[in-house]
Amino acid sequence: MTDAPVAPWHRARWAQLTARAAEGRLPHALLLAGPSGWGSGFFARQFARHLLGRPLASAHRWLSPGEEDDDDLRTHPDARLLVREAAREGGPRRAQLTIDQIRQLGGFLERTASLGSARVVVLEPFEALNGAAANAFLKRLEEPGPGVYLLLVCHAPGQLLPTLRSRCQSFSLPPGTAAEARAVLEATGLTGAEAERRLVLGEGAPGKALEEETTLRLSLEGAARAALHGGDPQPLLTFPPRLDAAGQRAHARAVIDVLRMHTLEALRAGVAEGVDRRLLARYDQLEGARRKLQSAANPNPQLLLEELLLPLQA
Repeated sequence: MTDAPVAPWHRARWAQLTARAAEGRLPHALLLAGPSGWGSGFFARQFARHLLGRPLASAHRWLSPGEEDDDDLRTHPDARLLVREAAREGGPRRAQLTIDQIRQLGGFLERTASLGSARVVVLEPFEALNGAAANAFLKRLEEPGPGVYLLLVCHAPGQLLPTLRSRCQSFSLPPGTAAEARAVLEATGLTGAEAERRLVLGEGAPGKALEEETTLRLSLEGAARAALHGGDPQPLLTFPPRLDAAGQRAHARAVIDVLRMHTLEALRAGVAEGVDRRLLARYDQLEGARRKLQSAANPNPQLLLEELLLPLQA
C-alpha cells in the first residue's frame, strides 16, 4: 500500500478499488467523490490506466498535473477523458460540460474495445454537466455497454441530480489532514508561513493552493485589506488589460473570494465577543455575489464589484 501511485491519503482507497477490480466486482459507473484540490482527479486517471493495463504516472504528479500528463489517455483508443474545455485557445475553461461532449461518447460506448477487454471514460467534474448534458448522460448510465467503466469524479455530490446519483456506486476519496497539506507545500520549497497563507486562500487544499487563481488572490490581499478598512477600492475595481468577458468574471471572483476570506477570518477572530451582525451581513452579501458569478445569469463583473466595494469606502 505504501507504494500506491496516488496521493498519500488515497492509498487505502487505491488498495480497496484495485482489489475489487481484480475480483471482478467493479460497478460500471463509479462515483469518485472527493473535494477539489486533493488529487481525486489524478486518482481517477491512475485507475483508468490500471484498468487499461497502461503504465502508471509517478505518484508525485498528483499535486500539479499538466495537460500533457494525460496524453496517454487522450490518445488511447479505449479511453475517453471528458473535462471542461476552453471556449477558445488560451482562454479560461467553461463552467460546464456540454451536451456535445456527451454526444461524442456515443460511438465509443457502442463499439468493442480495441486493445483489451475494457473501455474507460473519465469525466471531471461530474457536477459540471449542464441540464441537457445530464439528461443525455443519464441514458449512457442506464446502458453503458459491456466492458465499459465510467469513472465520475465529483467534488460536490450534493449538486448532482438524484437520478444520476442513484445509477452510480459511490466511492469516497477523503482529503488529507491540515498537517499533510502543509508538508506537501513545504516540500515544494515554500516556507511555513507561505504555505499557511496559500492554504487559507486555497480553501485548505494543497492542489488549489498552487493554482494560478490562488496566486492571483495573494496579489489582491493588500488591496482587499485596505478596502475592508475604508481605503480606496479602486485597485480592486481596475481589471487587468485585455481581459475578455470570461477573464473579467474570473478576476471578479478572485476579488470576491479574497474579501470573503478576510471577512470570515474577522468573524472567527471575534467569535468569543459575540456575533457581529455587520460582518455577517457582509459575508452573506459576498456569498450572494459569488453565486451570481457562478450562475448562468451572466452579471456585469464591474458593476457587481462596485456594489460590494463602494459602500465600504463610505
